[in-house]
Amino acid sequence: MKQEQSVTKSRRDIAIRPGSGIQKNNFAYAKLPQPLRTDEKKHIDLMLLKLIAKTYQPFSIVEETDFVEFVEALNPNYVLPERKVISEKLIPFLYNRCLEDLKTTLYQEASTVCLTIDCWTSIKIDSFISITAHFINNDFEFKSFVLKCTQINGAHTCQNLASILREACVEWGITEKINFCVTDNASNIVGAINILGWTHYGCMAHKLNQILHHSLKEFDVTLKKVKEIVTYFSSSCKAKEKLLEYQAKVQGSSQPLVLINSVPTRWNSIYFMIERFVNLQDSIRATTPNVDVDLPILLIEEWTALRQLCKVLKPFEEATKELSVEKYVSASKAIAVINGLKDVLLEVLS
Repeated sequence: MKQEQSVTKSRRDIAIRPGSGIQKNNFAYAKLPQPLRTDEKKHIDLMLLKLIAKTYQPFSIVEETDFVEFVEALNPNYVLPERKVISEKLIPFLYNRCLEDLKTTLYQEASTVCLTIDCWTSIKIDSFISITAHFINNDFEFKSFVLKCTQINGAHTCQNLASILREACVEWGITEKINFCVTDNASNIVGAINILGWTHYGCMAHKLNQILHHSLKEFDVTLKKVKEIVTYFSSSCKAKEKLLEYQAKVQGSSQPLVLINSVPTRWNSIYFMIERFVNLQDSIRATTPNVDVDLPILLIEEWTALRQLCKVLKPFEEATKELSVEKYVSASKAIAVINGLKDVLLEVLS
């Protein structure tokens, strides 16, 4: 018995001796979990809410077995809130706190405010309006806050839109701070701004979008062919596989590309579609005859026209990107961008 006690004591001495190279017994030396203080619980709850909000997680994440086990491994004393508690209590609390913080910032730091307003329709034909406030504080920091993003109920008349804008500005306490507004050139939103007596400026990027949509009508016949081919390759797994296989096996591409489809509201998506289409010309011409449907065939002249069109559209895409930044007041670039586009077009034409 004495010998066993001596051996046990010797092993314990070795285990705690610094630099002995023998790992400590985790169960013998682990600290017992301590109950969470109220402030610790609130802090972890806040981090959970930020995770849900900023990474677009569903509230049901707190019921997922793997996530529960992960949290328990990090801190076995932390009990995840129920989904109903998150949706009905914690999220509204965090929303109201953020709302008051932003209102305070606008009140204290913004002497004047510029509004950008956008209206759009979803795939389900629901209409929305977003209102964003922009200002520069005394430290010359440019800040932007989304004041409202809501569904538009009823007719989209000037009066209804003006009412939505007025209510948002009253809610945020900035009615007397509006310097000017930037919107697209739709008559109803321009009319709403006029009703409120605010200064209005049209969005230059939107004007470029209108100009280019109008100009691209000259290429309707060719672009319809391109659109039909791209749509087919985007919807047929078999056709897409053949396109990728040709690039990989015949052309030796380590990163084969798929075709890009355009969307009606963004002219630059047409540019991206044409650019990728031209880059994959050989692959498309080799693959198209081997698919299950009869797709349109582009003439040599049409391929040439598409390449030339890419050269013309590229500077417009760069200009649109330059004018669409959020962290810079892009109005100062307008004249320079217009003059630059004129120079580029003259060079292309010559």
